[in-house]
Amino acid sequence: MSFGLQNVSSWYPETIPTSTIISTIDPTHTIGLYETFVKILSKAETETNLLELVYLSRQFRGLAASMTIINNQKFLATATATQDFPQVTEQMFNATLNLQALQRESNIYRTDLSVPGNAIFAVLFFFLLIYFGTIAWISSAPYFSICMFCASSLEFIGYLARVMAHYDSAKEELFLCQIITLTVAPTFIMAAIYFLLAQFITVHGREYSIFKPLLFAYIFLFGDVISLLVQSGGGAYVAICTRNLKPVRPGTWMMVGGIAFQVVYMTLFLSFYIHFIDRIYFRANPTIKFSFRRTFQLLFNTSKGQLLRQDLDPCYNPQFAFARKRPLFNYMPVAILVSSVSIYLRCIYRMVELSQGWGGYLITHEEYVLTLDALMVFLACAFYVPFHPRFTFGKDTSISVVSEGVNVPRLTPEESVGRNQHRESKEEEEETRRSNSEKDSSPSTF
Repeated sequence: MSFGLQNVSSWYPETIPTSTIISTIDPTHTIGLYETFVKILSKAETETNLLELVYLSRQFRGLAASMTIINNQKFLATATATQDFPQVTEQMFNATLNLQALQRESNIYRTDLSVPGNAIFAVLFFFLLIYFGTIAWISSAPYFSICMFCASSLEFIGYLARVMAHYDSAKEELFLCQIITLTVAPTFIMAAIYFLLAQFITVHGREYSIFKPLLFAYIFLFGDVISLLVQSGGGAYVAICTRNLKPVRPGTWMMVGGIAFQVVYMTLFLSFYIHFIDRIYFRANPTIKFSFRRTFQLLFNTSKGQLLRQDLDPCYNPQFAFARKRPLFNYMPVAILVSSVSIYLRCIYRMVELSQGWGGYLITHEEYVLTLDALMVFLACAFYVPFHPRFTFGKDTSISVVSEGVNVPRLTPEESVGRNQHRESKEEEEETRRSNSEKDSSPSTF
């Protein structure tokens, strides 16, 4: 298949802007442009692959537009016949539009990525990965921190890649890097939340959950892994088809299906979680009945909520009474709820976004990406800066969801003596109270 100047039609802009800045090109690039021209012609003479011919035609368009600008720059610099200036200026104007069109065509994102917006989230996730990495290093139970560290690291890499892509929007490696990392990251967040909820169930008691704590974590983690595999398969299909200029719609719908599966699974998770909250708040003690007001008081640990918890606590697993007395523990239900809902909203957004296609409204308007994806994931991670299990359960407490028991650190002799004295004091108080109660209930003698 031969290819030459006679096979390349002239390019004209489809729309004319009211104004633009005409490009200027350093004339010293002429030699390099000529060498590129020779290479294009040499390769095109024998090339039969349609994809390569498309790329060569784009290179030729750019080369022709650049040479037009350089030649007309020379003419304007030396010409004295001003009557030709309007025609020459129009040619330079069209060549500038041609170069701009080529830049837009090569932009995989179909929009100009925001450096400040993506840089802000890159910095925020960098601080989070440092925080969770440090906690994982010093913690005796690092699973939760490792999951959050992985999620924060992937988010950091993804938004850093988007910052770099602003300066090279045609680079496929950066596009694939950001799409893969930002797709995978929430899976690690939910894996951490599932395990945290399993510990939370253990602290209150197995009887308040439909499933055993560990089984609860495994069931929903399995769903996330399946969703991730489907999304990854769809993403790989899209990447291959993009490089070969083939339709990407089947791969896109695979990704939509994977996210839809994740949304369904997360809907079930939130349903089970709300059911669990209902049971520990309004099924543990028959004297405490459901009301939205009481739910608010318990979730946000108001003064009234603290009084209600005093009546509820004896109904829970006594082995973990020490953990439930920690200051931050009673805020854990709302922290888990808000972080889970944040990821849930992000998944719904991603599903709608991809269903519109890669050139859809949502994906080409970056403000939605930054608010409904980046911000939601950041909030889900940031909530566990203050409400990290190290602070809610105790820094040296490891709650086992396998044995549904607790591993606490060995006490020093002084701590052991103090705890024994405290226990003996409590036993004496209980004995005195029981003795007084028996005296009050005995028949009076006159």
